[in-house]
Amino acid sequence: MVFLPGLNAGRGFLPLHVSCGFLPSSSQLNVELNRLASQLHVLLARRTLRDEIEHLNNVYADTPVTLDRTDPDQDADAARILLALVQGYIWEQPASPASRVPAVLAKNSYAIAKRRQRFPILTYYDYILTNWRLTDVALGMRPENIQPLVSFTGSQDEAWFIIIHVMIESACAMALDAARELCALAGTRMTEWKTPSALNETELCSRFQAMTRALDKSVSLLNRMTEGCNTKYYWETLRHYLNGWDKIENASCGFKGVRFDGVIVRNQHVTYTYKGPSGAQSSIIPAMDAFLGITHDIDDMYQTLLNFQQYMPLEHVQVINTFRQYSIRAWVERHQSTVLTAAYHEVIQHVARFRLAHLHLVRKYIFNPAESSGKKQENIAGTGGTLINDYLGNRYHDTLDS
Repeated sequence: MVFLPGLNAGRGFLPLHVSCGFLPSSSQLNVELNRLASQLHVLLARRTLRDEIEHLNNVYADTPVTLDRTDPDQDADAARILLALVQGYIWEQPASPASRVPAVLAKNSYAIAKRRQRFPILTYYDYILTNWRLTDVALGMRPENIQPLVSFTGSQDEAWFIIIHVMIESACAMALDAARELCALAGTRMTEWKTPSALNETELCSRFQAMTRALDKSVSLLNRMTEGCNTKYYWETLRHYLNGWDKIENASCGFKGVRFDGVIVRNQHVTYTYKGPSGAQSSIIPAMDAFLGITHDIDDMYQTLLNFQQYMPLEHVQVINTFRQYSIRAWVERHQSTVLTAAYHEVIQHVARFRLAHLHLVRKYIFNPAESSGKKQENIAGTGGTLINDYLGNRYHDTLDS
């Protein structure tokens, strides 16, 4: 078996252990942060979150969050809570986003980000991968058994949005497990290629078929998004809280982006212009691309594709890079097996179908309402700030051409 610490058997990129969702009650600051996170949707609806955080900042501006550093789940909980509060503080009034973050959130968010070597903004990892729990562990991964931990709106629509993404990640675990098993069965590093026997070929095909089934299930789940998440609600309400910081401007100070109070890097206040949480930060399809040898044209959007990997956990990027080191495409082509070749290309077709289903969904939730509101087609971007047709459309065609 190929050892990939970023992958959890049966869970894929989802964490193996479901978090309790809160910071330990080891300090009054922790207790207050837990309270704000649990009431986030209420405070945002009342437009009082900024006031609450400013009051907290008056008392705890220089107080560190207390964590058990031996428990990695606490880092994830702290990041999710702090960065969701940061995002809520900034976007409480979507038409007037804040361009600064109070020190109580800024210093603690920055400390965790530096320790984990990640960006201090809410990412797909925080908002989806670690933002859920099972209502009943015995019932397993079912949509009705998954409950989000932090919510900007408290609505069933937002819950469904998160749940469908979690279910897709869970479904794709089978594809990722199969990819890892294929690496071991085929010995597909260049220096250790194996010639498939009849038995080995059957096993290899079964893994390709498992990947196909997983991707097929994922497309079905993706198509269920409209069952519980209203397109108008997403466009008019939820989307604002998932915005990035690259277009925020502070006219009085003359800078673009967001500054963290109390955070000084090399004697300077740093301005952050990160992208918001987006499905493009999921590691599933980049991992499939890397494993299957799907390549993309080297253009501006390819650079964007690579930039999104910077928002992924380091362990997930290691999985992608490890898969890229294996040469399953070259191995399949070398052995000229009709059965293996067909099974391999069927997986690629299903990756393309996933991309097409995603493109259709983004058009429903972003492109169509944006166009209806008067935006020009060439200026319509997804949640992560990428131009929809360039990013999703071109990646779909690149997959078909592979």
